[in-house]
Amino acid sequence: MKKTARISLFLSLALVSTAMMPSAAIANQHSPTHSIPVGKKESRAIEDSLIDFIKYHDEALVSERKVKAFTRPKLTQNSQIVNDAIDIRTNFEDAGFFINQAETDLEIHNLYKDFAGNSVIIADITTNVISESITGEKVESSWTDRHRYEMSIIDGETQIISDTIDNDLPESSLSPQDTWVTPEPEEEASIEVPIALDELPPMTILSQPKINTTKFADYATLYTGQKYQTVPQGNPSYADLGNNCANFASQTLRAAGWQLKNGVNPKDASNWHYNLSGLAGASRTWSQAKSLYSYAKNKQGWTNVSNVYNTVVGDLIFADWDPNGKADGAIDHVMVVSKKLPTTYPMISQKSPNRHNVPINVQIDRAKSQKTKIVWYALRHK
Repeated sequence: MKKTARISLFLSLALVSTAMMPSAAIANQHSPTHSIPVGKKESRAIEDSLIDFIKYHDEALVSERKVKAFTRPKLTQNSQIVNDAIDIRTNFEDAGFFINQAETDLEIHNLYKDFAGNSVIIADITTNVISESITGEKVESSWTDRHRYEMSIIDGETQIISDTIDNDLPESSLSPQDTWVTPEPEEEASIEVPIALDELPPMTILSQPKINTTKFADYATLYTGQKYQTVPQGNPSYADLGNNCANFASQTLRAAGWQLKNGVNPKDASNWHYNLSGLAGASRTWSQAKSLYSYAKNKQGWTNVSNVYNTVVGDLIFADWDPNGKADGAIDHVMVVSKKLPTTYPMISQKSPNRHNVPINVQIDRAKSQKTKIVWYALRHK
């Protein structure tokens, strides 16, 4: 059983939250072996406390250019969840955007107590914002993450003592090292060509047409927008592959003009298809980030971009950041550049988890606490 709450913030700072469905059942579902069930009344109190924190989170996201001053209860002054919102707001402004409106969806999957007496909440948090560029263009953005909150009562007040993001999902096509996490900023300008990805000789004839960047952006923003942000693969006409980052990037490329290349062997680097003939399923060039990189660069002639901040709509950005939070020479993730204004940083969209027109520096900064080394690869479209 899942439970959903939506908290909204407008410039008037009127905070509105929907009533949450009774959730006694989720308190005792899928809890760790060493955990303590939580009763219905206590569950509601814990949930209400988290909702209050998310209200302050949304309030803190709104640009101080629009809201000159706002008050927060003393208990939230040093709250991790509020400080995270302030960091995101600052990064948006660095990217050339000022957040005017913020709205967060909370979907709780589990609630229990550990033996230290702390309340633990496992929840998907989706934040939708409307920002405005320096030139006045309004842009909708959103991001979703799976959070593990630990909450405890300190000096009579409920506090979040730990907030951990866990988005790791293994990629499809038998590649256990390919997992998704948010990138880290230290090496955003490090665009190196991994030797392992360049072993395949390039073809003399390019088999894919040039992409239509308008269709590329339209598809990427449609299937990561609010209507489809909870659909793991984006377009429900395609299969959910578990980790759908490359799956979604391939869908976007197909919508922009790339043509399907059928076959029977998923490892054949010349195939590019979401459902090969026979029982093979998707080709690795479709479903796997590192194979899509090889296909675009070695087979289609896409070229490296020296810095991810120099990417434009239609480009692909790849990251190597695992296993164990460290780059190992094998690409783990791909995202698409879905928007770029003359006065702003590029914005990315992706799946696993969902990102919708998020400034690249926001995406990078969210990895600081998750990874220790990352190498970026960006490809310029043809």
